[in-house]
Amino acid sequence: VLMAWAFLGERPRGSFFGWAALALGAGLLLSFPDLKLPSISSGELDLKSKGSIYSLSAAGIWAISTVIGKGLLRTVSPGLATFWRFAFASLALLAFQLTAPQSLGSATRAAWDSILPLTYIGLGPGLLAMLAYYSGLGRTTATITTFVELIFPVSAVLLNWAFLGSALNGVQLLAGTVLLAAVTRISLAR
Repeated sequence: VLMAWAFLGERPRGSFFGWAALALGAGLLLSFPDLKLPSISSGELDLKSKGSIYSLSAAGIWAISTVIGKGLLRTVSPGLATFWRFAFASLALLAFQLTAPQSLGSATRAAWDSILPLTYIGLGPGLLAMLAYYSGLGRTTATITTFVELIFPVSAVLLNWAFLGSALNGVQLLAGTVLLAAVTRISLAR
């Protein structure tokens, strides 16, 4: 939201900030229903803490990409914006793979075994979803889009429940409902 304000000149109006705070709080409760946030214990990050850091990093990168994409859509078509998103993401992934602190032997074999399925996912449903995303982004503000993206944790929790048997508790159900309501309210704001 701050980047959209600084770089795109977007100024949220009305009750946006109240709904935004409610959505962020609900998203936090959805992800951490017991409010036990990951921490550094004995100087090392546990698996949950690493996952949280990676998730926050991915969310930050996605937010930056949303603002850049919205700015790009002022001068190019959604199809060309999708192309550039894939091109830069591919370069970033390649740089990450080349600098990852892993044993190259097993990591390289695992990566090559995954090339075809990942290519299919990326170029099939991934490409179509990204094209739809940029077509929609061209019709709304980056600020609203950023909060609509908070629905991802709802889908993640539901997929964990459906496929991994991770039961939802009452706090998560309530938080998911509040998050959906707040995001809906934000998306209707103009």
